[in-house]
Amino acid sequence: MPRANPWPLAVSAGLALALLGAGSTAAQDQGLSRWSLGAQIGTSGIGAEVGFMASPQWVFRGEFDNLEYDGDIKGDVLTYKGRFRLNTGGLFVDWHPWSNPWAVTAGAFIGAREADASPHLEAVNTIGGQTFTFDQVNGLSGKLKLDNFAPTLAVGWNNTFYGNHWGFKALAGIVFSNQPKVTITRTGGSVLPPDVQARLDAALAAEAAKIEDHADILKTYPLIQLGVYYRF
Repeated sequence: MPRANPWPLAVSAGLALALLGAGSTAAQDQGLSRWSLGAQIGTSGIGAEVGFMASPQWVFRGEFDNLEYDGDIKGDVLTYKGRFRLNTGGLFVDWHPWSNPWAVTAGAFIGAREADASPHLEAVNTIGGQTFTFDQVNGLSGKLKLDNFAPTLAVGWNNTFYGNHWGFKALAGIVFSNQPKVTITRTGGSVLPPDVQARLDAALAAEAAKIEDHADILKTYPLIQLGVYYRF
């Protein structure tokens, strides 16, 4: 039986505790509001963010980020060229233990994190340790997917609520995921004899497993963000 994921409960509990504390702690607002809007860039993509200061020690942020770039994915022998897409929202809690810009951040990215890719095939190709002719396999399509819910831990500096209207953020951390899932399918071509189809099915499964091994590094995706924000 799979274990329950504790992250949604932990984030929700932290949010509730901080909101309870907000009523008893005065905002460090200098006559400004508790809300901010901003933009950021980093390994999560280009994004926009809204922030709310519940207290001088607790800040909540919601963001949306988008990143697309072309890259290569290595199989057993073939190289798959494709496009990576990160299209995510994020919910985060920033703890400022000294009521100043230094913070510890916890939360999660939620949304699509995937890649579509295909290889260039020659007259004869090795797929999953087996050999197939171009007549047998004249097209392959691969998809790599990471978890749609990705817990995140980070540390950083954000003075949005500790100064005047304008603030800046620098954040570094890790986005966690389970093992990437890869599927590869044959595209086009005529119906294969049963023995060739069975051999191809086994080869594609082995090829997908090899790519998953190569993509293992994505289980701990580095997060770096720089942003500028305006506090109303």
